[in-house]
Amino acid sequence: MQKITIGYDDNNQDVWDQCVTFDDSTYFDYYHPDLIKGKYIYPVLVTAMMPEDRIYVLSDKVLQDIRSKNAVLMFDFTYESRDLTNFNKEIHMYDPYDKVIKNTIKHHKLEDFTYLYADCNPHNSKLSPYNLYFNRWLYMQVTEYLKFKKLIVRKEKRNFKVASFNRRPDENRFMFVKNYFGNDDILCTLGLPDKVDHYFYEDRWPGLLKNLPLEFDENLDLKEPNRVSILKEFLQKESYVQVVNESFFHYSPNHMFITEKTLKPIACLQPFIVNGMPGSLAHLKHLGFKTFDKWWDESYDKEQDHEKRLQKVFAVVDKLLAMSHEEHQDMLLDMFEVLSFNANVLRKYPLIKNIYDDLINLSIYGTKYFSE
Repeated sequence: MQKITIGYDDNNQDVWDQCVTFDDSTYFDYYHPDLIKGKYIYPVLVTAMMPEDRIYVLSDKVLQDIRSKNAVLMFDFTYESRDLTNFNKEIHMYDPYDKVIKNTIKHHKLEDFTYLYADCNPHNSKLSPYNLYFNRWLYMQVTEYLKFKKLIVRKEKRNFKVASFNRRPDENRFMFVKNYFGNDDILCTLGLPDKVDHYFYEDRWPGLLKNLPLEFDENLDLKEPNRVSILKEFLQKESYVQVVNESFFHYSPNHMFITEKTLKPIACLQPFIVNGMPGSLAHLKHLGFKTFDKWWDESYDKEQDHEKRLQKVFAVVDKLLAMSHEEHQDMLLDMFEVLSFNANVLRKYPLIKNIYDDLINLSIYGTKYFSE
């Protein structure tokens, strides 16, 4: 098997420090561009929160290699998922990523050269062979399986019937928490929105704002570094079922984003409801996971209208809250085969799928670029 070479230097050190796209040394080698003689990928890290006038610094050696078609520039946006077709224009209207890419290409006069783009939206790969799907969150949720198996097999009582952990306010999260605020059977957290957004939330869902932030284990100050994406096992033990209010909830035939929020309960053998983009459950099934239509109505996943979809989610949650703790314990034991299956799919995912196959078979400039 031929490895693919990845170029790293001081100008793209953040890729090395923060990304997992090329972490597997079975498939990738990593060298300073000055030491590379063959073809290689030079990745740069794209994030949602960056100035739109950002231009990536590329060394003379890297630029020379790109122009001689010895290297391919790659924009790694695998922290996020963006719809390159802009089906819902308002969703990404404040995101600078496209301007940053265009500015960099124009500044370095690379308009005539192919570049690669990778993010967590599987639909982008249908637009061009140079758009690659890599969901970094599938490779980052690791836990101790046996701890959660014992909880289920022993039918241990949990503190809450349902939980929903939310940090940054958004419409889907505000609507969900507002509906269940004050119910002692459900654990909800929610951060306080930025002051500029207070009127928006108070006008639409009056009364909740004064009670925020709703915190449990973590300071939800939006100005503080985001540590809530870290998997904490004790949180997953607090409830039998978790409602995941995902990052996006709009409908688009060209967009999908499953984050660590959904994968945490999977890692911890916990059933979940996804209050996110329609088709989220279908995408999880495509990735190899199983869901819970045997135990509750999952038709919400097909509803494109968000408010109607949320009402269907409420209906499921209401039935779960009406169940006794003993009924929840029995349900999890009944679900154990599915929960165990999902956890094993997630644990093995890095072993069976990465970005290597897409790259080794990729034709660039009319040839298989990385194959011998």
